[in-house]
Amino acid sequence: MRPRRYCALVCSIRRVPRVPYDDDPTFEPGDLIDLAVLGMARSEALPLDDCCEGARELCHPWLAPTCELVLGRIGRLVAAGHLAMPASAATVTGLQATSGGRAYFAHLMQRPLAAPTHDLRFCAENLKLVFLPGLDEPLRSRVSADMLAARGRCMACVERQLVACGEEGPLLRACLDRQRRLMSAELEVMGAEIASAAPS
Repeated sequence: MRPRRYCALVCSIRRVPRVPYDDDPTFEPGDLIDLAVLGMARSEALPLDDCCEGARELCHPWLAPTCELVLGRIGRLVAAGHLAMPASAATVTGLQATSGGRAYFAHLMQRPLAAPTHDLRFCAENLKLVFLPGLDEPLRSRVSADMLAARGRCMACVERQLVACGEEGPLLRACLDRQRRLMSAELEVMGAEIASAAPS
């Protein structure tokens, strides 16, 4: 179990005034931790320990947050009214997303990355694929289409670079061709995962 002082700290943050979430489309590590926590807590209450460890596991290996960082993000979500938990540290048994938290979760699921080369792209995609089967329509289709479209834009960008490269610069052309084949394989895997998330 986490030390009691951590539970007390998270609970005390309930007294902080409600804060709005940021609509900046650039994913940051904290946003991905929020997505992991809310995704796990959106349908049932989770013990604080399980929520903390689960968020760390879902973000690994692209992001390795400490327990303290995850607890800090949980505190922010509680303060914003996105998570509900008992007020007394002695009775902390679980965290569950509120209606506002579920709306914020849907918002995060639809947030695009600022660029296809974003350092956290794979973490964001993995989290979205993890939670995709539990989404209702039309959100599931919208998130799926956005993810495939983002990968499609990456492929188109590489194709344009290949055309511009021409026959000159054989090393660059070989590198771009390798990148295209790798991205094509990734897109195929993503398409299969999305297809398996759809109700049968």
